[in-house]
Amino acid sequence: MRHEATGALIIDEELMLDPTGPEQLEELLAIFEAEVEEIISAMPWIVTDQPLRQQVVPFLMDMQFYGQRGTMHNWVVRQRATSELIGMIGLDDSTHAIGADWNLGYWVRRSARGRAVATRMIDTVITLARDLDCLGLELKVDPTNEAGVATVQSALRRWGGGRAEEGDRKFQMKDGMVLHNSYLLSLRG
Repeated sequence: MRHEATGALIIDEELMLDPTGPEQLEELLAIFEAEVEEIISAMPWIVTDQPLRQQVVPFLMDMQFYGQRGTMHNWVVRQRATSELIGMIGLDDSTHAIGADWNLGYWVRRSARGRAVATRMIDTVITLARDLDCLGLELKVDPTNEAGVATVQSALRRWGGGRAEEGDRKFQMKDGMVLHNSYLLSLRG
């Protein structure tokens, strides 16, 4: 697998991806505080009883550091016309599924849902991963998150792949430990 620095990507006439970094701190904190439940679901490493800023700053610094080296990638998703931040997507090395080079995670703001934003950004990032000679991507989803399950199932139909039970993991959520199902997208050939 090749490693290239994270760069900006155009998704389509409406959306673009900008590399995540510390310059987005205040913008992300405001959004995270407004949509804390969704953020915790998408980023289960966030601890609710600790100050959000103290957790987000190191995350942004790491994403910039590793993004410059091409070993992990994370982007904010923006409306091209307004520059409004409407989500995030990333590739990291916290994989558990056999055959996965990276884990793909994403989140879309409430105000941007129902417009195929997740599908469009996922396809753009999968295309990039394939171009970097990635052979497999892991996606994890809470099985009670109907929209998330539908999005993952749709990606599996478009790109190929299936369940990867060995990658299932429990994450601490508001209501206790929640099992997230793992899926593997195969990008071979």
